[in-house]
Amino acid sequence: MPHARPGTPGAPRRPYRSVMNMYNFRFPWAAVAGRPLCKALPAEMIAVDSWLVWAYWHTGGRWAKQPRCPARSGTCIDSTDPSNLVPFREAFACFNRSRRYYSRLSVRCPLANPRFQVDGVGFAFLKSHPFAGVDLDKCVRHRFDDRGGLSYEIEGWAEDILALFPDTYAELSPSLTGVKLFLSGKLAPGRPGAKFTGLGADGRGAIEIYDSDRYFATTGLGLPNRPLALGALGPELNAFYDRLNAARRPQVTAPAAPPPQGDCAILGNLS
Repeated sequence: MPHARPGTPGAPRRPYRSVMNMYNFRFPWAAVAGRPLCKALPAEMIAVDSWLVWAYWHTGGRWAKQPRCPARSGTCIDSTDPSNLVPFREAFACFNRSRRYYSRLSVRCPLANPRFQVDGVGFAFLKSHPFAGVDLDKCVRHRFDDRGGLSYEIEGWAEDILALFPDTYAELSPSLTGVKLFLSGKLAPGRPGAKFTGLGADGRGAIEIYDSDRYFATTGLGLPNRPLALGALGPELNAFYDRLNAARRPQVTAPAAPPPQGDCAILGNLS
């Protein structure tokens, strides 16, 4: 029997399988089973001690990815503190010891206490490292066939952005509804990490750009025809950030209709 996940105070307890049902996916780590994850991620990321583990947790009325200490997987940590981060192999060993296994019917884990169960590993961006990330959210439509095979389609607005950064690693997000790009380069001074919303036909798409004070959950589910390396794309990243910022829209939770001016008004002439 799956264990019950604690909810918010006063809320009914939910079974772990509700994580899977809420996001309508089977956790994608199974897709890299049988091959070492370190061969599915860029060597530049593997080489730095910037890793942690994370777990889905219901808090504040929503599911969140809680960063946790690999040495003490039940301990929530500040992902911006380098002392909480470890080498990749240590984080991945913790994941293998404490991972939850997702199937069509249930979720199980060798550890009974949910405080010590984890769902993945993550890479933290630090000011001392020359890396940045771009998160394209709500841009992928996916499905599983009867054999469990995964197929997906990336929306046009996200494909246009991926075309701006062709020479760097990109992968599917844990929810299989987004894409994350990792690159070598930093935002220029005066450009803080930011989120830009209102993308896509329904206005639910979003772009997040960070080079510090954030971590990205990683999957190793790299997009085809892209390098397993981080491209040096600092100038391109800053130009893209400036164009987004110049046409920035107020953040909205659920727009009633697609924005009238379309995605091109946000992206501008990016090609």
